[in-house]
Amino acid sequence: MQLDSQLYKLARNLDTLHYVNPTNIAQEKKRFFSRRDYEPQFQYRPLKIDPYEFKERLYRLPVSQLTDPIVKDLYRKVIDNYATKIELITQIGRDQFLYNSLRYYGEPSTTDIANAHFILHALETEPQPEKNIDAKAALIHFQRAIEQMQIPCKVSLSSKIVSKAMVDNGKKLLLINNSAQFSTLDIEALIEHEIGVHLVTTLNADQQALKVLHLGLPGNTYTQEGLAIYRELMSGNMNLTRLKVLALRVIAVDKMLKGERFNDVFQYLDSSTFISTSEAFALTTRVFRGGGFTKDFLYLRGFRDIVKLSKTRKLDNLYLGKTGKSLLDSLDTLVEQGIFSKPKYLPTKTIDIQTKNPVLSYLIDSIK
Repeated sequence: MQLDSQLYKLARNLDTLHYVNPTNIAQEKKRFFSRRDYEPQFQYRPLKIDPYEFKERLYRLPVSQLTDPIVKDLYRKVIDNYATKIELITQIGRDQFLYNSLRYYGEPSTTDIANAHFILHALETEPQPEKNIDAKAALIHFQRAIEQMQIPCKVSLSSKIVSKAMVDNGKKLLLINNSAQFSTLDIEALIEHEIGVHLVTTLNADQQALKVLHLGLPGNTYTQEGLAIYRELMSGNMNLTRLKVLALRVIAVDKMLKGERFNDVFQYLDSSTFISTSEAFALTTRVFRGGGFTKDFLYLRGFRDIVKLSKTRKLDNLYLGKTGKSLLDSLDTLVEQGIFSKPKYLPTKTIDIQTKNPVLSYLIDSIK
């Protein structure tokens, strides 16, 4: 389909995380810890795209020529989504970035914030796993997992990512934060999260004749992150601490939106008993990068909604590529019609979470 190839050619290099991750994290971290009143001055990769010209090209694409109403609706929604996304990416490091982040990702609702506080009040019943594995040793664990899963992916250390690990989908590369410390549980959870969802959905998108599932459907961040956290749970690699970290992200985004400074949010996070000072800095950076990045509240909301959805229907077609939960009915129909092929890679490891961890299961079921 000509429209699909034109859209893919136009939008394929617009990876938000590539541009919003600061290039000078290590330097600013050192400055911050040498002087706690210091506000980090993050720098970003340049992106030389005129958003107006980009949107003109988007809206000139021949969507009206499509005859299938479901396919036409899907492409229209993707194009509208990219028209908003280009405004977000081209404003990184500027005053308008926060406004566009709110347009693209939204903000925590009162329910999201209440859920976060509910989780944070839960009492820990298990000891914290020791984070005694450095990045170089973790890299070997990830390499072994990839070999066992028999999927094409390379692993590399990086000093320019905020999270402990992330997938560069375009390069099929798993990046490991070279300053991070891991527990065995962290590594197993990240294998499910980064490889078992983020990379696998890229590989499944490779199997499709149409490239649109590489680009991402509306709501794909909320869906992907919710699905990735869900796989941590269902593979038996989630504990209460992980759930509390997701809750902290919601609170951190809310505090940033209420005007609290970087140091204020850091101090709040650092006062928690279940993340390290380095992890508190990383979480604060996640929220303030770009000029105010609201994405992180979606992990808990997406997880809650995927858990609920899993109790009513199969999730297989969410693994087709960078899909959106709100379009699952359309995806099911398009698979039945043969427009999309069934996902080649699907998760295989699933446990009975209610039997293994009834307390965690109860907490998750209590999230509103």
